[in-house]
Amino acid sequence: MTPTNVVLRRLLPDKEVRRRYSVQLVSLSPEPIVRLVNTGEQYRKEKEKKQRAQQRAKLSGEKEIQLTWDTEGPDHQRKLDQARESLAEGMRVDLIHAPKRGTRHRMTKEDMALCAQSTLDALADVGKERREKQVGPRITAIYLEPLAATVTENEVLIPLGAPQAIFQRRVSEVQKVLAAGGKVKLTFAEEKKSKDEVEKNGLPEDTREGAPWSGGLVKLITKELKQQTAGEEKWTRKRKEAFVDAIITKLGSEAQEWKPRDDWKASTTLYLRKSGSD
Repeated sequence: MTPTNVVLRRLLPDKEVRRRYSVQLVSLSPEPIVRLVNTGEQYRKEKEKKQRAQQRAKLSGEKEIQLTWDTEGPDHQRKLDQARESLAEGMRVDLIHAPKRGTRHRMTKEDMALCAQSTLDALADVGKERREKQVGPRITAIYLEPLAATVTENEVLIPLGAPQAIFQRRVSEVQKVLAAGGKVKLTFAEEKKSKDEVEKNGLPEDTREGAPWSGGLVKLITKELKQQTAGEEKWTRKRKEAFVDAIITKLGSEAQEWKPRDDWKASTTLYLRKSGSD
């Protein structure tokens, strides 16, 4: 069989034009048949098709999300976050659990049921089943709809090693949200900023001497962390865990973790709500 690059050179002598095309096999019998495809045009059409599908889903108020049975990977959490966002926007969501393409399905019915229940538990605060799930030998479909009243989840970022002023302000935000009965997605991540940028931002009013925060929770945590991490240059996993645990210890009486942490090498995300709330 003639190599693809030879076929392209025969059909498209111009090198610049040839770069924009690829050859796709259409049929092998009774004789090989190929077609020329404009790769740029093909990409544009596929992108438009995907956008139209997304628009139809938004208009219909339904969204389908494909999940594999691998519940440990980052892709699984990303898909759950998509489902959470859609439910929070008032859309219905169909979650389809299926084996990863190209792999053998080795899960038992019991393991599949546990995995499906884990997905339901992870989204229980924003959605509920609108119809009975469909369970097959390899695939399980879960049909969710938004709860009548969804508790708002606020996102707060606390940079690891942040100046005390920023640290105070962010923790204050967390306490205010929890006191109002809301939920907080609290992320700790290293954020590198230049000295000039920090000085430019200045200090917030609530960190001045005599303000509610002065001498309070943040100062205690900051003092402890400075003692624990003195002389260290990098935020190791152990140091990050100490930073996070110190805050949770101090907030323990007013906050509780309602779902497992997302713990990565460079960041940790906590899901908090007011202690005693359902």
